[in-house]
Amino acid sequence: MDPALKYILACLYDNLSFVYRSQGRLEEAVASATRAMSTREEQLPDRPQDFANSTLTVASLHSQAGNAAEARRVLDASAGKLKTILGNDHPITRRIQQIDLESQGFAQPISKP
Repeated sequence: MDPALKYILACLYDNLSFVYRSQGRLEEAVASATRAMSTREEQLPDRPQDFANSTLTVASLHSQAGNAAEARRVLDASAGKLKTILGNDHPITRRIQQIDLESQGFAQPISKP
């Protein structure tokens, strides 16, 4: 698939995840955000910031759904990929590695409407 189309597809998945989240449909939001993250992973090493943003979205949604362990797993797996591409000292890699789910508001489960 053309890289520009992949980028647009990832954006659509992201937008859909935000719609689902706003409706309290967290399982569907996680699935859509995960598709966006996977699509953006295919674009590495060209768009690491987009991949990192998708990672944060997926981790946040898992945490809001009450699954902090899965959120941490997503962050750690993504940090490993970014470390391989960008190195340990790159700001994006450091940011993903330093996320503290609770102190940064990720662990605030949301109630379903």
